[in-house]
Amino acid sequence: MLDVFLAHAPADREIAATIKARLARGAEANVWLDPCGRDTSQPMTAAWEDGLSSTAILLLLSPETIPQRMPREAWELLLDHVKGNAEPPVGAILLAACPYPPLLERRHFFRWSDPATATLRQVERWIIGLHKDKQPSFLPAPLPWFQARDQDFDALWTGLVDKPGVFTFTG
Repeated sequence: MLDVFLAHAPADREIAATIKARLARGAEANVWLDPCGRDTSQPMTAAWEDGLSSTAILLLLSPETIPQRMPREAWELLLDHVKGNAEPPVGAILLAACPYPPLLERRHFFRWSDPATATLRQVERWIIGLHKDKQPSFLPAPLPWFQARDQDFDALWTGLVDKPGVFTFTG
């Protein structure tokens, strides 16, 4: 299992719990939640460092985590980490409009939307891709009978991953 460090504001606890549950179930990840931001003693620009021993760091960006006036110097360590493509990789999910450095959009940047299913899928795929030892060493040849079946695959994905339980395929 991978360890994912998720920094979030206390006000964003429900979204963090949703992400944690999805990654635990679908990406075989242990997600460690770390409250930070306006209602805590630790700003987001410092909290991310607690996740340096994890496989990935995920930041939830919202007005509660990022104050309106955050000096650029406060972001320097995080930005250097992102610029250098250092390990562990840092991802960010923009929950609501707030001031953040555009450099965070360079890689692994997601926008929370309603419904959040698409965002959760994207984050899950990113984390699954970090399972380095489980990556196949070859790519199978495309099978023609699976071409142009996007609606069927989406229905399967929704029934089996997004809402697991009893599923009846009607295709």
